[in-house]
Amino acid sequence: MKRTLEILQVSTKWLRQAHSRKFLPMLWRLTLRERLGCKSFSWYLDTVYPDLYVPSLTYLGRGSVSNPVSNLCLDSFGKADHYHTVKAGLYSCHNQGGNQVWIFTDDCRVLQGDFCLEHSGFRNGEPVMAPCKKKTTLQLWKYDTEKKNIIHQKSRLCLDRGTRNSDEYVMVRTCSGEPSQLWEIGLINSDAKRWCHGNQ
Repeated sequence: MKRTLEILQVSTKWLRQAHSRKFLPMLWRLTLRERLGCKSFSWYLDTVYPDLYVPSLTYLGRGSVSNPVSNLCLDSFGKADHYHTVKAGLYSCHNQGGNQVWIFTDDCRVLQGDFCLEHSGFRNGEPVMAPCKKKTTLQLWKYDTEKKNIIHQKSRLCLDRGTRNSDEYVMVRTCSGEPSQLWEIGLINSDAKRWCHGNQ
């Protein structure tokens, strides 16, 4: 798969400069691609499969998402699959990665693998883990770095631990500044130019 992506995405100029024998098969394939007038992989994604969500390579934050007052972390419980949506939950912070590692992308999604945090659409609802989709506002969130809130963009509701304990589900509520709505992200990208402000 890696080799295929290299062939589809790498520039012709770079390959022509390569003199090593290991690049010859790839150079041959790229030359064949040019001769046949084949399209790029990005063309395929944009034209043939435009609904496929391809995560951004730039992140705004990543790591655990913890509520410092309770020492509970946002957790997927590892139950998400492509056939069912499952509720995002809370679990004692264990700092071992896995189900507690999240990525905040610069296109305003909170994701874990192929799954994005999605607002259920109900006030005081419980967000779910669902396959990431390109054309939905239910998966767009922003992180307020000053107030430390995770806010759903369309509804303007905040991610909230409520009075819940470990092994229970997180919810969204009207933003109030309560300690149950404060979240810390493991690693924040200091080079990030913005944190998903406004409706994108």
